Amino acid sequence: MIIKGWASVWGECDSHSDITVRGCFKKDLRKFDYTRPMLLHHDKDQIIGRWDLIEEKKHGLWCEGTVFDKNAMFWIREHCLSGLSIGYVGRSEETKRGLRKLKRLELEEISVTSIPSNRACRILEIINGKAD
Repeated sequence: MIIKGWASVWGECDSHSDITVRGCFKKDLRKFDYTRPMLLHHDKDQIIGRWDLIEEKKHGLWCEGTVFDKNAMFWIREHCLSGLSIGYVGRSEETKRGLRKLKRLELEEISVTSIPSNRACRILEIINGKAD
């Protein structure tokens, strides 16, 4: 199964009062082009797939990946796992009035989740092909 969607949306405040800004992943994605894991709910022991494409676009951080885990595939098809969430290490940020602007990040992983911190971060397309 292939899934596609927004892992981060620029300028949207999430439930932790974090806001990613356009360009915050650019340096990291250029420097480290290895395959990032697709985790379930940020659990490093639950790898359910891999991210085949991660890129910054005008709207946010776009990702496309292959899901291998049969249980996760079922819940994604049922739209119970429809959220995406980033796992990162912060390198540059600015805090004002309780909001944290994330200016430069190192992306560790992207998780599929039932309740994303940023409600705008969702799986938008599911391609039901067989995993390679």
